[in-house]
Amino acid sequence: MITRKTLIDKVYKRTGGVLTSAYGTPRDGGARKHAGEDWDIAGTESPKVYSPWNGIVTHAQTSMLNDRGREVEIKIGKKYFWFQHLSSCSVTEGQRIAAGKQFGVQGGSGKALGSYKSHMHFEVSNYPMGDPRRIALNPVYGLYLTFIPPKYPTKKVIVSDLHIRQGHSVKGKALGYIDLGPIEIFEQYVQDGYVWGRIDWVLDQWIALRSTDGKKVYAK
Repeated sequence: MITRKTLIDKVYKRTGGVLTSAYGTPRDGGARKHAGEDWDIAGTESPKVYSPWNGIVTHAQTSMLNDRGREVEIKIGKKYFWFQHLSSCSVTEGQRIAAGKQFGVQGGSGKALGSYKSHMHFEVSNYPMGDPRRIALNPVYGLYLTFIPPKYPTKKVIVSDLHIRQGHSVKGKALGYIDLGPIEIFEQYVQDGYVWGRIDWVLDQWIALRSTDGKKVYAK
């Protein structure tokens, strides 16, 4: 579980961020309702914005083709975090982004440019942009009360009687291994006496690189 303050502080990398318009607020004289939340940080017209946790950029728009302006969507765990009205976007679609990495600058682009001052529009969904099942969730119930930041690795990998080293991939509870040859390790994490390496962000696949005591690793 997280709070709105926790998330806003992580996105701005400072305290002082506030909610300026809640989910469901009537818009256009009541013709529609606000599909997300609007945030701002007092006294700063164009604050830098950062990924709150490790994720992958599933959408990045650097031009102002619609009312949303420049925008970025980041998949974090099983949720999709959508940030709109950026003055600049510094990431690309498919990019892996680490916690605390800047993805843009708030600026009020799009419809906000002519209607409101600089702010951040935030939406959260269980599905990405373009998926017909996608709806904007109320962050109060669809995020703050249910979201637990992913702890990596999120899947327990069981290996059997192997010298664990880069290049051996174990899927799920398989007792064998696939020799992939040289592979790219995107991040490492120590857990349960093993050093794990992430080899795929989208599928959340990990391999055990080595045991912390240097011994063989056996299935448990």
